[in-house]
Amino acid sequence: MKKLLIILLLFSVSLHANYEYSVKGGMNISKAENTYFSSSDNNYNFKSGFALFFTFKKYSGNAYLDLDFGINQKDVEIKNRLSHDSISFYTLELPLTIGYRFKHFNSSFSLYGGGYYSLVILRNWGGDITWGFRNSDNDFLIDAGFLLGFEYNYNNFIFDFRYQRGYGSLVPKDGDLLVHITNNEQFLFLAGWKF
Repeated sequence: MKKLLIILLLFSVSLHANYEYSVKGGMNISKAENTYFSSSDNNYNFKSGFALFFTFKKYSGNAYLDLDFGINQKDVEIKNRLSHDSISFYTLELPLTIGYRFKHFNSSFSLYGGGYYSLVILRNWGGDITWGFRNSDNDFLIDAGFLLGFEYNYNNFIFDFRYQRGYGSLVPKDGDLLVHITNNEQFLFLAGWKF
């Protein structure tokens, strides 16, 4: 929490900073692994979901720091020799990236990369809905990983494509359920408007 507060403070200290605010949303496709079984016993399929982010950028020339906050749905489908499960995870997500913008008249494109941290707030496992999903130690489940992306801007329109990979346990190892869902991957296709 202290690190997050320091980042937010550094993000807002400059009185002469060039700020940009935007909102963007769209679809994603996700998959994850059930590492309770060996990889040869599993078949992981991409499933579609949605994402919605509020974005705050601080520029220094053409370089920028980007702090997002939003909701990201991660749908995963896992098939193995014993089961076929489809699970939806709804997370509060906080990506933090650095990027560089290339301008051309009324348009620009950016390349960026960084990391993200997310908290699972709801899980839907075949109709069994659990809010504030926790692990066996009663701690909230978190996910964290890296992301890489490309963004195109035309006037105030935003088109954003990103790839991210997380390493958190979306479902902790459970011998009764025969699951341990981790190593999730996601492609996001977003569009939005900057203010």
